[in-house]
Amino acid sequence: ATKTQLRLKRNMAHSLVLTVAIACCLFSASSAFTTIPATIPAKAKTGFRAQLSTAKDDIDYIPIGSSQISQSLEMQVYFDGWGFGHGITVTMVTDWYTPNSGNGDGKVTAIVQDNKFNGEREKAPFFTIMQRHLNGKLYYVVRLDPEYLNCELDACKNTNNWLSFQVEGGPSYMPPTDPKGLDPEVDVNDFESSKAKYHDCNMMYLTRGQTEVEHTFSKNKTDIEYIPLGVINNAHPQKIDLSFLGWHLGMGISMEITADWHRPNNDGTAQPRKVTAFLRENKYHVSDIQLQHLQVLYKYHDGDMSYLYLAVDPLFTRCADIEGCLNGNHRVIVKTTPSPYFMPSSMDAAIDSGFKVEEYGLATMVDLGAPTEESVIKSQFSFNKSDTEYIPLGKAFVATPLSFKLAFTGWGLGHGLDVRITPDWHSAVNGPWANRNRVSVFVEDNKVPGKSNAQTEHFNVVYKAENGTSDVFYYLRVDPTFLDCGDEQSCKDANHHVTIYPFNGEGYVSPKGDGSVDPDFENNMNNNLYNEATLINIHDVSRVPELEQKLDEAQQNITDLQAKHEADIQNLTTILNEQKRMFDEATVKFDDLLKRFNALEMQLMAPHTTTPTRTESCTSDCDVEVRSSIQGDIQIKAPTADVFFESDDCQKTDLCELALDVAALKKKLEPAP
Repeated sequence: ATKTQLRLKRNMAHSLVLTVAIACCLFSASSAFTTIPATIPAKAKTGFRAQLSTAKDDIDYIPIGSSQISQSLEMQVYFDGWGFGHGITVTMVTDWYTPNSGNGDGKVTAIVQDNKFNGEREKAPFFTIMQRHLNGKLYYVVRLDPEYLNCELDACKNTNNWLSFQVEGGPSYMPPTDPKGLDPEVDVNDFESSKAKYHDCNMMYLTRGQTEVEHTFSKNKTDIEYIPLGVINNAHPQKIDLSFLGWHLGMGISMEITADWHRPNNDGTAQPRKVTAFLRENKYHVSDIQLQHLQVLYKYHDGDMSYLYLAVDPLFTRCADIEGCLNGNHRVIVKTTPSPYFMPSSMDAAIDSGFKVEEYGLATMVDLGAPTEESVIKSQFSFNKSDTEYIPLGKAFVATPLSFKLAFTGWGLGHGLDVRITPDWHSAVNGPWANRNRVSVFVEDNKVPGKSNAQTEHFNVVYKAENGTSDVFYYLRVDPTFLDCGDEQSCKDANHHVTIYPFNGEGYVSPKGDGSVDPDFENNMNNNLYNEATLINIHDVSRVPELEQKLDEAQQNITDLQAKHEADIQNLTTILNEQKRMFDEATVKFDDLLKRFNALEMQLMAPHTTTPTRTESCTSDCDVEVRSSIQGDIQIKAPTADVFFESDDCQKTDLCELALDVAALKKKLEPAP
């Protein structure tokens, strides 16, 4: 690459003017610069053009300017030259951070979009943007790997290639054509010595190109096949579909990969249990697919990324000694869902060029169609029905809850149990005494009222932490009293089994797996190194006495309140009925009196004549005095006698009694004060 010639003139206003012949700087791996013609910024976008190094095996470093931190940029990049003719759009988004708080990992992201059609070689991964934070500004540099050009022909090697940029960056953006857009601490003639100050941005590729890759198995059917699946971002699950084709092989498997953040161990090996593969496949028969012959491998790659490989055991093809199968072609098609967080194996960057299986960790394989015949544990009891049976349940990472379904079968035995193991953290270094009461076993069984047909008091789970690991061995202990053969010889001579169906995920290893059974179980049990779990039968759990008493008291209070409420309602109903009866009687009596009063009033108001002697007062010895006025009023006085009224329509009535009855009736009808 030729040296960059910067000829700058300073005018009286202390502004900088770049000569037409010179643009910005282009760094290459040879520590030289290539001339970059410049254009004058136009409107809201700034444009400039950079010539790549003529040595097509160099890495080119192209400064693209600076901007205040937390300010986004958008760039259109055009690749021009032999074998080029390609455009991409890049959006830079940043979060605020200080140099003292790190190098900006996870703080600056470049979102890349490019046109891709199926089968075209992926180029975007060879285009990387680097950044450096200095004095509140971010300086950006593009790193272009030689694989981007993929020059193999002389016509490509002998031609000039250019990158054209159109950048929209806001008021703080300074292009590389302005000295303020260049890193003042970087030697323009030796970027190699300064590139350690720069860090790769998070590259998010929104277009991934080919998502279907076919891998052919080797002809040697005794070899383990290692199939590259791609590179996964540890924080983003990825769906992968597998199609296995070939002689005696035609099946599909759907797989979802999930991972946790991890870094390699100090010795370079992978941290365990950081990736889980969930598998789904057609279950024509429980042993049809043999998923135990597949294993996903993972290895830390860069940033938050991990390589993924699929190991296929030769037993997976089930060739055995079948010549047609041994000589046949077998292949697997890997189909991946496009994602900005996943690089498929169609990309060179997704292949581990230095693959070593010993550097890879084993992903936890979870068959979502489980339990299959391969995962079911079936154990036969010993013929000595006086022995205590210890049946391995497997091994699990400490503090991992487990679930099993148990089926006991045999002469006089047909019983099912649902068992759930819930442990707390404990370790072998604590010693068996310190690890007591660390595991509880919750049991659900069928209960006949008044009977203990399950006999759950005759079995339990025993456990022991494995030395040197964070795993725990579990065994099911079945006492001879569980069978309850007694003196029944037919029971003693019969076969009895327990079939255990495990429903567990990550962290659990079936007794059929390697290292899942305590190799020194008998000695460890005899030395009291195993602890009994706390067994809790869900149906036998007693109620808390205080709570039971409160519930009984509350129920009694409710009963008493209900009885009182019903009595109050009955009393109120009786009172209302009595009041209604009295009111009805008073109404009838009042109507009768009213009729009488009206009749009397009509008779008294009728015209009549009196003799003068009767209109005057009687003498003092009169018993009855009757007076009438001109207005028609009649006054009757009988101090020592009763006054009666009688007519053709009314029977003889005591007027005094009538007056008293009317007064009493009015008093009843008056509202209470």
